[in-house]
Amino acid sequence: MTVFKTVALNHSATSPKHLQFTALVYQVCRGCASGAKSCYYIVTMTLTSRLFLRVFYVAYAIGIVALLVIPMSWMPAFYHPVFMAGISSLALTVVMLPGFFTRHLQQQHQSMVERYQASLAFCAGVNGLGGLGLYKLYEYGIQYDKILHFLVSVIFVLGIAHFLHYFHARSRTIAIILAVIIVILCGFAWEGWEVLQDHLFGTQTSGVYGADYFSDTFFDLLFDIFGSIVGGILLYIDSSRSTRRIKFLPFSLSEF
Repeated sequence: MTVFKTVALNHSATSPKHLQFTALVYQVCRGCASGAKSCYYIVTMTLTSRLFLRVFYVAYAIGIVALLVIPMSWMPAFYHPVFMAGISSLALTVVMLPGFFTRHLQQQHQSMVERYQASLAFCAGVNGLGGLGLYKLYEYGIQYDKILHFLVSVIFVLGIAHFLHYFHARSRTIAIILAVIIVILCGFAWEGWEVLQDHLFGTQTSGVYGADYFSDTFFDLLFDIFGSIVGGILLYIDSSRSTRRIKFLPFSLSEF
């Protein structure tokens, strides 16, 4: 960058046009150099999010059609294909909607929204796989349900804190605290929804396929709270400096 400064000074007295052009080149190079890392991060995350969203849309569309077309006699006994197709359609709609409502935003903000959508898609996808049978892994000692409660809580805290900080100008600490509280409350609401949908649609989502309700709900909420707190702590540690400290997090409050 010193070269551009020197050239600009040498032309200052004799060639104003050259000075302006050189100064412009200098500013562009300085901006590119200082923001190269952040730009690379944004571009790679955006491309990854877009690709993942496309895969999610196609997979969910195929899954919905399959649930409605394949004969029930070919499916496991615990399947409720019409209900599952309806919930999958709702999840697909929820993931897609933010993209329609934010098309007027600047490209940088649209990139952020795509990452929110990809996070929603991931959470919907792993939950959908659970509904297709992975929740049954508890029979083999793998608590897939509890893993999801923890992991989804972490991801939601990261995404909500990021949203509050950049779109609502909340301080980093306040954004993290609010995100933790919101996700914990959503965990309680989700458990209530499971009971309600069992009564309304005859499903068996509360407890362990309708059994052992109180114990299962207690540990679900425990993992929700644990995941929320861990997500908040990770984000606080990552955001305690101007540069990122934990590279694997999908969101950071130190990106810009």
